Amino acid sequence: MNIELTDAQWFKSSYSQAGGECVEVAFLGAGAVGIRDSKDSGGPALVFAPQEWDAFASSVHRGEFDAGWFKSSYSQGGQECVEVAFLHTGAVGVRDSKDAGGPALVFAPLEWDAFTSGVRSGEFG
Repeated sequence: MNIELTDAQWFKSSYSQAGGECVEVAFLGAGAVGIRDSKDSGGPALVFAPQEWDAFASSVHRGEFDAGWFKSSYSQGGQECVEVAFLHTGAVGVRDSKDAGGPALVFAPLEWDAFTSGVRSGEFG
């Protein structure tokens, strides 16, 4: 999508920190929406059609991008442990914290529930 961005009015979320490192958004002509990185305001921007932006915003509202990797509060120093991510699909990801870019295993919710029930009952130590 080719839209001129010279006169775009960029703004940040009211939740942004005063330091200003965040996503900036501009509402453009024909309902298009632009986004860019506030740390590089002269750098590239992405422009989305209205239906693309609406689908993305709906996913954000539903929390579909809130998944992150978590470590046990019992981890020693937090460097070498199992990490778990609860994915928007309901699946659960598991990876080795020493190799964050390496492979991850993904389990369906029922598989994860069965496994954690086994752990809680002492089946795995």
